[in-house]
Amino acid sequence: MGWLSTLSKAAALLAAAELGAGLGRAAERRERYALARAEADRLGRALVVVGDPDSGAWTRWLGRAYECGDVCIDLHGCPKCPSQIEADITKGIDLPSNSSVVFVACVLEYVDDIQAAWREILRVAGDASRVFVVRVHPWTLTAHFFPGAKWLITEHPPESPRLVAKRISSDPRDGSRLAGPMAGVEVYVG
Repeated sequence: MGWLSTLSKAAALLAAAELGAGLGRAAERRERYALARAEADRLGRALVVVGDPDSGAWTRWLGRAYECGDVCIDLHGCPKCPSQIEADITKGIDLPSNSSVVFVACVLEYVDDIQAAWREILRVAGDASRVFVVRVHPWTLTAHFFPGAKWLITEHPPESPRLVAKRISSDPRDGSRLAGPMAGVEVYVG
């Protein structure tokens, strides 16, 4: 009976830690979005949001943590946003170069070609100083087990002028992590 009690306590602590991480990420999204919005307003630029503010499990539970910006871009569109582009950021975004401030929320972990995505984000922003990234924290269960995650982001703007990511799976359908030829490879992207 003692081991069952210990196991239950450990599970409760793990659940509490993951809930805390989710709440922290939501707060970080709100704060980063506010910084990006302020920078876009200060520069007189459009705010481009990469990542539908109404998608994701945490959003369904906690509600929207950031707004649509002036235009929202997502692989599946941003149906509740007034101005949206349904696009794969690795294949290009139909926006002018050096025209916007870009807010990216928990998207880069899921793209196949992180280098192409980063080049396109930088093209639209013109410079990493106009990019605001929120990542899934690499130490969370969400980072390790969320379906489709391919990358762990270890450095990103605004804390760092560069993006550094570690490949965690070569095939999101395989159900395993740290598998395949790119697994464990760290990529400096810019």
